[in-house]
Amino acid sequence: PIGSIVINSGNETTTSSSVTLTLTYSDAGTGVDKVRYTNNIVWGAEPWEDPTTIKPWNLASGNGMKYVSYQIRDNSGAISETYWDWIMLAEKAAAPTFNPAAGSYSSSQSVALSCSTSGATIRYTVDGSEPTSLSSVYSSPIPVNTGTVTIKAKAFKSGMTDSDTATAIY
Repeated sequence: PIGSIVINSGNETTTSSSVTLTLTYSDAGTGVDKVRYTNNIVWGAEPWEDPTTIKPWNLASGNGMKYVSYQIRDNSGAISETYWDWIMLAEKAAAPTFNPAAGSYSSSQSVALSCSTSGATIRYTVDGSEPTSLSSVYSSPIPVNTGTVTIKAKAFKSGMTDSDTATAIY
């Protein structure tokens, strides 16, 4: 049997461990029976599955170069060589969210920040400047009293790419 595997349409990088595999398979003899996949280059006891041309897949955790290997088995039990592809994983922290949402209010507000990335540190500014790793660490709601205030926030977590900047104007 012969085939091929491509991760995320051939992109070289991804910020998500959830990817899409595009697969081909054929066998001129007895036909294709099953296929299997692994995040390792060495095969263990990975289950054989019905073949498909598109497969959702989760890469191994942690940033860096990730490999996905793929084998094909034909109806006579012959197993193909190992086909593989790679992609660079640079997981990104989720952008912070604001509560209450940005907008005009007739009274003072206390703006709470949160982030869905567990263990991330949120850093923020209230002068409209871009948050950096040296900006104030969020620990309690930010008071917004009078006038216009632009809050920008960014999440940081070791081993992940910094989040996009979230902006709210009050």
